[in-house]
Amino acid sequence: MRKIYILLLAFYSFPASSQVIPNNNFENWISDTQLNDWTVGNAGILSFYNAPSTISKSINKFSGSYALKIQNSKGSYINKFGTKVDTIFGGLVTTDVSIKGKSAPGYLKGHINYSLAAGETAEISISYKYALTRGFRTRLEAIKQFTGSSGGVYVPFTLPINQYYHPDRFSDTLFITISTFKFENSVQRAVSEQSNIVIDSLGFVGIMPAIEVPAIGTVLNGGFESWSNIEGNNIPDNWHFYGTSAVLRNTRIEQTTDFHSGKLAAKMSIDHVNDPGVLYTFSRATTESKYLNGYAKFNLSASAKDTVSVTVFKFSKRQFGDKIFASKDFAGQSSYQPFSIKLDNTVMPNDTLMIFYYFLNRGVVSPEVSTFQLDDVSISSNPLGFEEETNAPQYFTVTPNPSQSGIFVLNGYREIKDFKVYNSEGTETIAQFQHSPDNIVIDLSNNPRGMYFIHSELNGQYYKLVY
Repeated sequence: MRKIYILLLAFYSFPASSQVIPNNNFENWISDTQLNDWTVGNAGILSFYNAPSTISKSINKFSGSYALKIQNSKGSYINKFGTKVDTIFGGLVTTDVSIKGKSAPGYLKGHINYSLAAGETAEISISYKYALTRGFRTRLEAIKQFTGSSGGVYVPFTLPINQYYHPDRFSDTLFITISTFKFENSVQRAVSEQSNIVIDSLGFVGIMPAIEVPAIGTVLNGGFESWSNIEGNNIPDNWHFYGTSAVLRNTRIEQTTDFHSGKLAAKMSIDHVNDPGVLYTFSRATTESKYLNGYAKFNLSASAKDTVSVTVFKFSKRQFGDKIFASKDFAGQSSYQPFSIKLDNTVMPNDTLMIFYYFLNRGVVSPEVSTFQLDDVSISSNPLGFEEETNAPQYFTVTPNPSQSGIFVLNGYREIKDFKVYNSEGTETIAQFQHSPDNIVIDLSNNPRGMYFIHSELNGQYYKLVY
């Protein structure tokens, strides 16, 4: 998500501007192909290949007198064999917006009319911009992508500027790019000379939400009861994720009424086409921050080998996580089950904790859609229900675990009276038992699928069974 710009310096100017986007309605032009306050980012390349300008003044406006049209452009060069080679270049314009001494804006809004060839994707992005000794660096904060056609009409768009949220402002300059190709990943090339977009009436709306890192050991909106609606997409307040735009990634994060408690929960899904999903928030550690607790319901593709991982990082200004305090993976299927993850004992009061949920896909293409639901996330001094004792002495072994049939064999136990079985809510569960001189068989096949625990009277520990 970071780009370093050095060679392009010759083609850039650095206009000083207020929080208002300079020439945001595209009314001010030097000529039909020269726009005030905006820079053609690839002007030098276009000139080298004798390609026409990729921008022009358009009377097909949304408001005012003019709009900005960006189209692909065809250039050519002579290769080493003396043959003329034609090349299609995408259009790219950029501008700077100073927010020094001001609150960062919440959203970028505007109107776009686009017609793109198959295989092409236009982008609008916003980044923080840093000055370097030579050139500059940017950190992506928001992106919106467009494919196909708007049908010859203008359509509105909205970008939440804190889409990739970081609790520290990186700089006092926002960098806006508009392109007819995937500029941010530098992979896609322009395809058709006919592809174009027309932009008009850009503007900032609101103030970037003041995402709190609590002063006490809580997780704000951990129950996912509070959501905001952006262009029909419901976004959980105080939570952040990659892929606000469904066009950007085929990972979806949405609200669901299939909750553990309250009225709503969060649901992540992935269709194995694009990048995995990420959902994260922040908390502030106290002396009581010992466990990350929550409830999860999931249906993760076995054929695609999908898992979801939750990790608690120590957050630092320079990178998302420079120390892992805790981690846990989920796989398979389950109704809502509680989980408690013990935090590392090196957590110190006032440490900023980043709670990070993300899909892990092993690169296996599958038609199945994996889902993961999350509710009632909290940080506490005590575990929720039972903590899995991964480091406890193993007085016996359980096979198979997980069990598809609900039948578990406990090797090393001889007396039924030595243990009890509980469900994930901590309620003692009715189970059928059979025993032999060397093992005991537990039959949970008449019980709902989920997580269960054996409480050993021998050592006082709990051991997890997954059915």
